[in-house]
Order: sequence, then C-alpha cells, then structure tokens
Amino acid sequence: MTHTPFPAATIVGYPRVGRFRELKKAQEAFWKGKITQDELRQAAADVQRTYYDRVIERGLSATDSSIPATFSYYDQVLDAVRLSPSCPSVLPTPRMRAACSICLDTLL
Repeated sequence: MTHTPFPAATIVGYPRVGRFRELKKAQEAFWKGKITQDELRQAAADVQRTYYDRVIERGLSATDSSIPATFSYYDQVLDAVRLSPSCPSVLPTPRMRAACSICLDTLL
C-alpha cells in the first residue's frame, strides 16, 4: 500500500489575485477591451507561478498537497455552481447563467 504524505502546513487563504492585485487589474483591463484573452490568461499564469514559487520558498512542499491546486479567475463560488447540472435554471440573471459556459469570455 502506498501512502501519500500528509502536508505539514497549507495556506488556504493566500491572495489569489496576486500580491499587488495583478489578476484583478488584468481582469479589469480585459473587461475594458484593453488586453486580449491570451494576455489575461498569461497574467493569470504569472500570478499562479509567483504564488507557487513564493510558498515553496517559505517551506511548503510541492509534493505533499500542501499547496492548494485550485484557481479561479473571478469567483470560486460561481466556479463551483458552474459544475452543477442545474446551473442555468437556478441563477437569477442572464449574465450569471451565461457564466455557466466554460468560455472565459462569458465567465468574465
């Protein structure tokens, strides 16, 4: 039997938008049409990489699940609702129902 090591620590509430709110600024630029979807994705990847490197530098392990692997561009709760098969019928606005699509354009 193989055992996965239990993490000694984790950081659940670490800012997911970047230390200087880089993801938030990129989202706002995307909404205003100032950057492309690819540029938004790159900004998100940069924020994720910086976060990952930073918490490893502070002693968390990349091999024992101590670094949360979840990510959300905007709203973690909306992401969870999108997984529900009844998503379109339970959301109150057309914009929120459209966000159930996997497409980044409609999510943001």
